[in-house]
Amino acid sequence: KDGSTAGTYDTYFFSPTGKRFRSRAEIARFFKLQAAPPKSARAAENEAKQAERLALREAKRLAKERGAPRAPTEEHARAVAVQPNEPPRKVYPVADALLPFEPPA
Repeated sequence: KDGSTAGTYDTYFFSPTGKRFRSRAEIARFFKLQAAPPKSARAAENEAKQAERLALREAKRLAKERGAPRAPTEEHARAVAVQPNEPPRKVYPVADALLPFEPPA
């Protein structure tokens, strides 16, 4: 319990929707008030990344609730892709290198 802020408290402000603000400056930025100090570029970038992660997490959760099939991986899409003049080929769920040798049919 050492340091210049030992024994002090953190103060948070909460909006009716549950958004947490750590300072009055954050509140001013949220409401786009003119007296609000600008955010640093790094802070704005981090906030955008966090919003993107939350949106992705929410999309995954909703897909799981609906029972939607998971998107195929890029590797699977390449394995399944058939070229126009190429006969269809067998697709295995594992890499070819892991399969036992099979003589040509």
